[in-house]
Amino acid sequence: FFKQKTAYEIRNCDWSSDVCSSDLLIVFIGHGTARGEDVRFNLPGPDLDAVRLAEHLEDLQGRLVLVNTSSSSAAFIPMLSAPNRIIITASASAREHEFAHFGSFFSESFAAAAADRDKNGRISVLEAFEYSRREVTQRYAEAKLLQTEHPLLDDNGDGRGTLEIAKGEDGGFAREVYLDASESGAVAPAQLRLRLEARRIVTQIDEL
Repeated sequence: FFKQKTAYEIRNCDWSSDVCSSDLLIVFIGHGTARGEDVRFNLPGPDLDAVRLAEHLEDLQGRLVLVNTSSSSAAFIPMLSAPNRIIITASASAREHEFAHFGSFFSESFAAAAADRDKNGRISVLEAFEYSRREVTQRYAEAKLLQTEHPLLDDNGDGRGTLEIAKGEDGGFAREVYLDASESGAVAPAQLRLRLEARRIVTQIDEL
């Protein structure tokens, strides 16, 4: 039930239409930058900041799952948080500006048996987040490096992301949301994983 949109479609969408009132999945894979509280996702041409994106989405009636896998992405949570929305970021603050590995683990989570914690054969958004968070922590620990990214999830509309779901107030909504192709136009988890992996490879090539 989650339809994909390009950046152009998001900027120019008529949110009163049937297409734009449906549930929406947005995944940002690429680079993020921050100057003070001015946090942006880098795009060809004008970058996309959280304030502008919030304006584009303010009339959205359906559910929203937004995953920003870029560095310095935490500021997107307070700007976009609202009921019926799940906002996930790769970082816990604008100061976490190093390359974020969260996106790679998020993409692989939909094909990882270890991500399916309740063993129901489906990966919820919460399970994908929790798997990715654990893998990020493990990656830094195994490399004996200081962890420079701390993923957050907000799904209760309070504008405050949670790192450890078991200790916070978030997670209830994300636990019930899946990205299954249960309706026409939806994105199957395997297809989503392949698309995310393709974008990750393209990003790495661009950096060469």
